[in-house]
Amino acid sequence: MHNEIYDCLIIGTGASGLASGSLMSRHFPKTILCESLPQIGGYCNSFVKKGKSGAKYQFDTGLNYVTGVEENGELYNLLKESLGSSVSDLEWISLGNEKMFQHKYLDGEINICRGADKYQNYLVERFPEHKTEIDALFRMSHEAFQSMQDITSIYDKIDHSTNVLSKVASYGKLITKLPKFLGFLNKTTEQLLSKVTNEEFLKKLIFPFSNELGMPFEEVSGLLLLTTQALLEGNYYPKGGSGKFRDAFVNEIKKNGGKIQTRSKVLKIEKSKDLYKVTTKRSEYLTRTVINATDASELYLRIMDPGLVPKKLKKKLKNSQYTGSNFYAFIGTDLDLPKFGLSKAVTKIFNEKIKDPVNRGHDGIPSLTLVSPTLKDPLGKHSPEGKYSLVCFSHGDYKDWQQWANYPSTKRPQEYYQKKQEHGMKLIGMIEKHMIPNLSNHLDYVNFATPLTNLHYTNQPMGCGGGFAPTPKQFKNLRITTKSHLRGLYNAGCSVMGGGIIMAVQSGVLAAKEALKYLN
Repeated sequence: MHNEIYDCLIIGTGASGLASGSLMSRHFPKTILCESLPQIGGYCNSFVKKGKSGAKYQFDTGLNYVTGVEENGELYNLLKESLGSSVSDLEWISLGNEKMFQHKYLDGEINICRGADKYQNYLVERFPEHKTEIDALFRMSHEAFQSMQDITSIYDKIDHSTNVLSKVASYGKLITKLPKFLGFLNKTTEQLLSKVTNEEFLKKLIFPFSNELGMPFEEVSGLLLLTTQALLEGNYYPKGGSGKFRDAFVNEIKKNGGKIQTRSKVLKIEKSKDLYKVTTKRSEYLTRTVINATDASELYLRIMDPGLVPKKLKKKLKNSQYTGSNFYAFIGTDLDLPKFGLSKAVTKIFNEKIKDPVNRGHDGIPSLTLVSPTLKDPLGKHSPEGKYSLVCFSHGDYKDWQQWANYPSTKRPQEYYQKKQEHGMKLIGMIEKHMIPNLSNHLDYVNFATPLTNLHYTNQPMGCGGGFAPTPKQFKNLRITTKSHLRGLYNAGCSVMGGGIIMAVQSGVLAAKEALKYLN
């Protein structure tokens, strides 16, 4: 056991753990982050692979684009709070204005541009017969976005150290805004959209980002209607790739005197008076506070001393529903991708017509997404000149792979690898059919990742990409709060606020703030 007592031990080094670590270490250098894997970053990691030609290709594991990084944007302010002056180490590349997202259908293309008003006008020009419905749906999205901003703005200004009367006045303002907010949160997206239109294609065109979670409108909370407004504010990519985003936090933590231990899976947490005893695969630590930046189920159902976890919390976690996972194809090719219509925009291919959203599928694949780090960041050395790195992903059902979950990641039966290869080549076939003919004959490098791969490298349940599913029920009853039931123990990550970089960083910052209050 280490003799020194740490001020904070953080479990996990995804975006939330790194955000907590950089803020905590600036105030309390005796901060340590424990990561179970050899690499740091979770879905903010990047990796390099060598092709058959000897060419090296760099890929991202999950950070394909972000929003809110303009000065005073939501993510920018969070990063500034976490990284301090080191926020200037991050540089961002705009992914365009006229075409941020390119959606290709069997009978045409929809280009999603920057700016909600501009995209609204674009759709009205394309479908003038549906102007009334389009305008009403955009108003609904704006109201959801504004409702969330109102609640967040009032809550953030509450000074919990002030007298009771001041807090009552602030909470009074909060209560006046709650009915509108709860009207979105407590209903499904489908319930709200159906009040305006029965046209399924309009719902998909105006709220195309809701299905990124692998969940239908009938399950997702109406609060997610705000994503249209948020994502249309502008998309960006970290210069140099997601690894540069990760490294900004790592460098800040080390500069502040904090430590990061890899291959340090946390096995057990016990409490003794005002200290926590944390046992990892490599050592034991004593710490005044703990921030859990991994899945809450992992902490409270498997790591924590069972006597410290309330029955109600155990039941809540056992009944939790998670978002979907993805199947990935990482590709290095010598084909000139811009000649086939690819650009720095995020491209999505659908096996359906625009106005007839009955998905015809392609070997069981309804849609897929394509992003090229090389095209987004031409000077970022993601591939040699004349070659391109390309990432393709589609929804992958964990249940299809669950039978092999208990095998070591490198020692699964042959049928697993055969199915993985077959499904991956189906993705390649769909890309060839709709966008890049003959791609299969130009694969200098290709590797596939299943939901089990994602589970291994991110420790997210079932390899999910967004933590707890954002359903009305879970928003109301099953979300994990930042402050736990134990003094000195805090929660961060997608179990708290859901998936996405902004939510991850925000949850990490909030957890660190609570830990700082306790320590101070």
